[in-house]
Amino acid sequence: MFWIFIIVFAVIVALIGMGLLIGNYCYLIALDPRSGWYRKVGRKMIYSTDVEQGDGITETAKQQTEITNAFYRDCHHEDIYIWSHDALHLFGTVFEPYPQSDKWVILMHGYRSNGKADCGYVAARFVDLGINCVVPDQRGHGKSQGNAIGMGWPERFDVLRWIEYVLARNEGANIVLYGGSMGASTVLNACGEELPDSVQMIIADCGYSSVVKLFDYLLSHAMRIPFPQPIVFFADIVTHIRARYGLYEANTARQLKKNRLPILFIHGTGDSFVPYEMTEENMDATKGHKEALFVEDAVHFSSYVYDPKLYFDTVESFLKRNK
Repeated sequence: MFWIFIIVFAVIVALIGMGLLIGNYCYLIALDPRSGWYRKVGRKMIYSTDVEQGDGITETAKQQTEITNAFYRDCHHEDIYIWSHDALHLFGTVFEPYPQSDKWVILMHGYRSNGKADCGYVAARFVDLGINCVVPDQRGHGKSQGNAIGMGWPERFDVLRWIEYVLARNEGANIVLYGGSMGASTVLNACGEELPDSVQMIIADCGYSSVVKLFDYLLSHAMRIPFPQPIVFFADIVTHIRARYGLYEANTARQLKKNRLPILFIHGTGDSFVPYEMTEENMDATKGHKEALFVEDAVHFSSYVYDPKLYFDTVESFLKRNK
């Protein structure tokens, strides 16, 4: 009987150890910003089922990149740094072509990208509407410090710091929060915190409803792992230890139950990274006024490439109705 106990105990210890090793590997490839796995391998796996874009979409994307580069070259801007709540130096670019205006938007980019790449073109379009912009690099991305990607959870407090920065610069600012992909979940998570009255509305493009649901989806659909839940469980333990937050805590839909702000939800129906059903979950959760734009066939965070006129007409209309 004693030897059976020893064998069972050894098996349990071995399984836990193996689980923690797999969880640590999952953490390293998904949440360590220094990992090159996503760029070399992961992105191709995640986007393998994307709808073929075609020459027209590719040309539009190229033109938008050229506009972004010209915008960063020609529009007066400042590169600034602020401190996060946990003492990280966060980088952002401020565009204030309208110093007499109180209209501001803070634009948060997506997973493993940076402010200019994801939000530069959108910022240029907001400036065309007479709105000043702040385009940060999220923690662990671009020029901002950070040893862990928070998937929009610790980053929600960074949004509060950027709001404080705008209000210190313009006390009467009326602020819109915009985010794409992980940035969408970042600003949606922030709406569950106590925001100043200066924040008037949110635009969220292809955000996910929870990190655990997203990881379950990606492990099962992109990596063909039939039972992803144990991997996510052990990855959560490692994330608690290494990044001081939990994957199960990072629940955007739960944060939205505390929201009272108007939100424009945007998603492409061809998204294979964050399925558009997650935006529907977020819409069901929010307690504030909500509007939606679903762009047919658009892949992840590409709705403004697939149909820029519809996208920005919808954004402008939303801004006018909810100011």
